[in-house]
Amino acid sequence: MSKLRVALAGCGIIARQHLEGYRRSGRAVVQALIDTREDNSAAFAKEVGGSPKIFTDLSQALEWGEFDAVDIMTPHDLHYDHALECMKANKHILLEKPMAMNKRQCEKLLTAGEDHVKLNEKVFMIAENSQYWPEVVKVQDIIKSGRIGDVYFAKAAYWESTVNSPFPKRVDDSEHWEFTPS
Repeated sequence: MSKLRVALAGCGIIARQHLEGYRRSGRAVVQALIDTREDNSAAFAKEVGGSPKIFTDLSQALEWGEFDAVDIMTPHDLHYDHALECMKANKHILLEKPMAMNKRQCEKLLTAGEDHVKLNEKVFMIAENSQYWPEVVKVQDIIKSGRIGDVYFAKAAYWESTVNSPFPKRVDDSEHWEFTPS
């Protein structure tokens, strides 16, 4: 079986976790790195190994096209446009969360994604992976077993400090998906 040829769009912190997943699977090879900062891509290329081609623009990478899938880990406000661009280029897509910045964009992206999957036989997946965490699976098993009775309400939280985040605020919170009324 041939390995899936992947382009990593965004070479920040999360890219290292995705790279580790690809390495563990043994079923993918990183063909391209895409980051607006070429120095980021060049440094990350050393961690990736091999000879991934480096791009500073997603459009240029898609034009080159020597990969099957794009793993989109760019800043959140770019996810929507980048996903649509990758669909037009007929690529498999793993899109880091959040998928878009507001409900309207999410709905449009889901509709486009359904068409992309059906018409092109491609994968379109949002990286909502918490349902696979061992602690979440364990809680689901406990609930399904009936051991704790009927569950009427549950709330869980995951918190990560952004106080020292190197990333500037890029969006108006009133349009952010978390603050958009459903």
